[in-house]
Amino acid sequence: MANRAYLFASDQETYLLDSDWDRAEDCRYYDSRHTIPYGWFFFFDAVDIVTVNVVSGSSWWQETKFRAEKERAVANFRRRIPLIIDTFTFGFPADGLLTDFCSDVESLSGSYLLMDPEAIFRGGGWGTDEQIARRCREIVGAIADPTSSGADVRRAIGGGQFSIEDTMQYHRYVVG
Repeated sequence: MANRAYLFASDQETYLLDSDWDRAEDCRYYDSRHTIPYGWFFFFDAVDIVTVNVVSGSSWWQETKFRAEKERAVANFRRRIPLIIDTFTFGFPADGLLTDFCSDVESLSGSYLLMDPEAIFRGGGWGTDEQIARRCREIVGAIADPTSSGADVRRAIGGGQFSIEDTMQYHRYVVG
């Protein structure tokens, strides 16, 4: 297992098979190893969390993925920058860095923003497919709630395989 999470864009609207989530060879993407950067969740709403049936030979299972129209996802992130800053202690003015990260994501080619964190979920002891999807909805729900404070988001995130530092670091390391 690769134990990586990916954030990338695509023009495909439907995702029914795991192979549909494969990135094109020339696709620019964010790659995070062993963690899911907190910042990535701020692009998405609960309706963007999808469960995908995966078939490999005679085996099948379900995986949790995120899919949103990129324009809406970028608007979400920009609108949520004050909440990101309220949620995490950066130790420096982070709004410019977050704006740059969001602009770089916006520049990715494709109409849909996708997050594929499955390898992290499987390797991180998140539980069953249903538990993984429920936990993701809780996190994204707290982020999307207009009454949430940074403390509310921190409580929803709790522990787990996340790192805000990766969000800042990987925005500069787009593989393409």
